[in-house]
Amino acid sequence: MKVSHFYEKGSKKVNEDVCILNEKAGIFAAIDGATGLDGTPGHIASYAIGEVLRQAEKDMALFSVLKAANEKVQENTLGTIQEK
Repeated sequence: MKVSHFYEKGSKKVNEDVCILNEKAGIFAAIDGATGLDGTPGHIASYAIGEVLRQAEKDMALFSVLKAANEKVQENTLGTIQEK
């Protein structure tokens, strides 16, 4: 399968959107980090999920990958809150 993407950066200083093209794992995603919760920026979640999805391997179950992504979001969010 041939996959390509088009990306145009928005006008904000920090881009909260992430595009994932992980062909080896068969994971393709567009993640919109538009709005954070309780003052935590939206890019915290989208970047954390993107990082995990990019590193996923072919033999990993999607549930396991998404669970790890959710745990990474929690870890990064707590780190951001503790810095405040």
